[in-house]
Amino acid sequence: MSSGVTIGLIAGVTVTSATVGVISAVGAGVSVEIILIKLGLIIFLIMIGVGVLVGINLKFVIAPISSFTTAKPKTNPTIKPKNFVCFTALFYTPIAKKVKKYDNPPVVTIKTSKQIDEIRRSCILAAQTLKYLSAFIKPGVTTESLNELAHRFIVDHHAVPAPLNYGGFPKSICTSINNVVCHGIPSDKVILQNGDIINLDITTILNGYYGDVSATYPVGKISPQAKLLIESTKTSLDMAIKALKPGKSLNECVGRVIEKYVSQFGFTPIRELGGHGVGLKFHEDPFVFHHSTPQGDIILKPGMIFTIEPMINASTDWRVTVDVKDGWTVRTYDGSLSCQFEHTVLITSTGSEVLTKL
Repeated sequence: MSSGVTIGLIAGVTVTSATVGVISAVGAGVSVEIILIKLGLIIFLIMIGVGVLVGINLKFVIAPISSFTTAKPKTNPTIKPKNFVCFTALFYTPIAKKVKKYDNPPVVTIKTSKQIDEIRRSCILAAQTLKYLSAFIKPGVTTESLNELAHRFIVDHHAVPAPLNYGGFPKSICTSINNVVCHGIPSDKVILQNGDIINLDITTILNGYYGDVSATYPVGKISPQAKLLIESTKTSLDMAIKALKPGKSLNECVGRVIEKYVSQFGFTPIRELGGHGVGLKFHEDPFVFHHSTPQGDIILKPGMIFTIEPMINASTDWRVTVDVKDGWTVRTYDGSLSCQFEHTVLITSTGSEVLTKL
């Protein structure tokens, strides 16, 4: 028997006894003061019994109602669902909601000559896939059709599309339109419209080695702002690559350069998402920040391979949301346009080599 029922029974017995006492008191001619005291006791005990029973069972009444009446947000700002696995590297601390700090310097794998050759081949295939797909971008095309074309192209070249089934991701490429920053899921219900901008993100696995590249394209005639966003994002990537030199720090070449350049247009790089080491695995150290920060900074050395992939919002708000329904789609927090370009780069003895450049 539950404690609530027990207390209720005790209260009920006490109320009954007290009521009988009042009736007896009236019959015996007891003073009005005594009778009122006993009536007050009855009311007090009734309130206790009702309060306990309601308190015990309140959750069974309110919970079902609240599940229907409480509005639930479709997206959570700067929050990563538990099942969220990033293609574009993401740093997240669930309490502070800030970019994670390295406790220790990241351990970056220096690739051997053989590994570099194999990674280069995979990168070339990824770039070829991207170039092949770009010819099909036009109003009226579905993102699912782009996914099917990419999948067939990659498989026909004896490779594997890395995103497919990665952490449960259902497609072979990512297609991110307008305010979708990254990880957009291709669908036959998503049709390109005149004025859209779309990012295609391609990662291939060829002979066990990874190549990663992406670019943003206009769909038909786009707005002046969208055009400026695409041009400035692409330029910021080129500037960062040009700055790469062994002996320099990673953020000095990438984050500081990119943020300084795009901010003059009123744009801002996303802070929670960044590039990553790649080649032997889909994601390796280091995490590549696209804004100025001392976090996780490293000194560049020949043989390092990583992606630089600035995601730039057409506003001063760098925050993002993750779709809680699909657990993948990342959007700008304020609904502004976002643009991304990506290359996989190798640090050489004199500078860098863009492995995904045809």
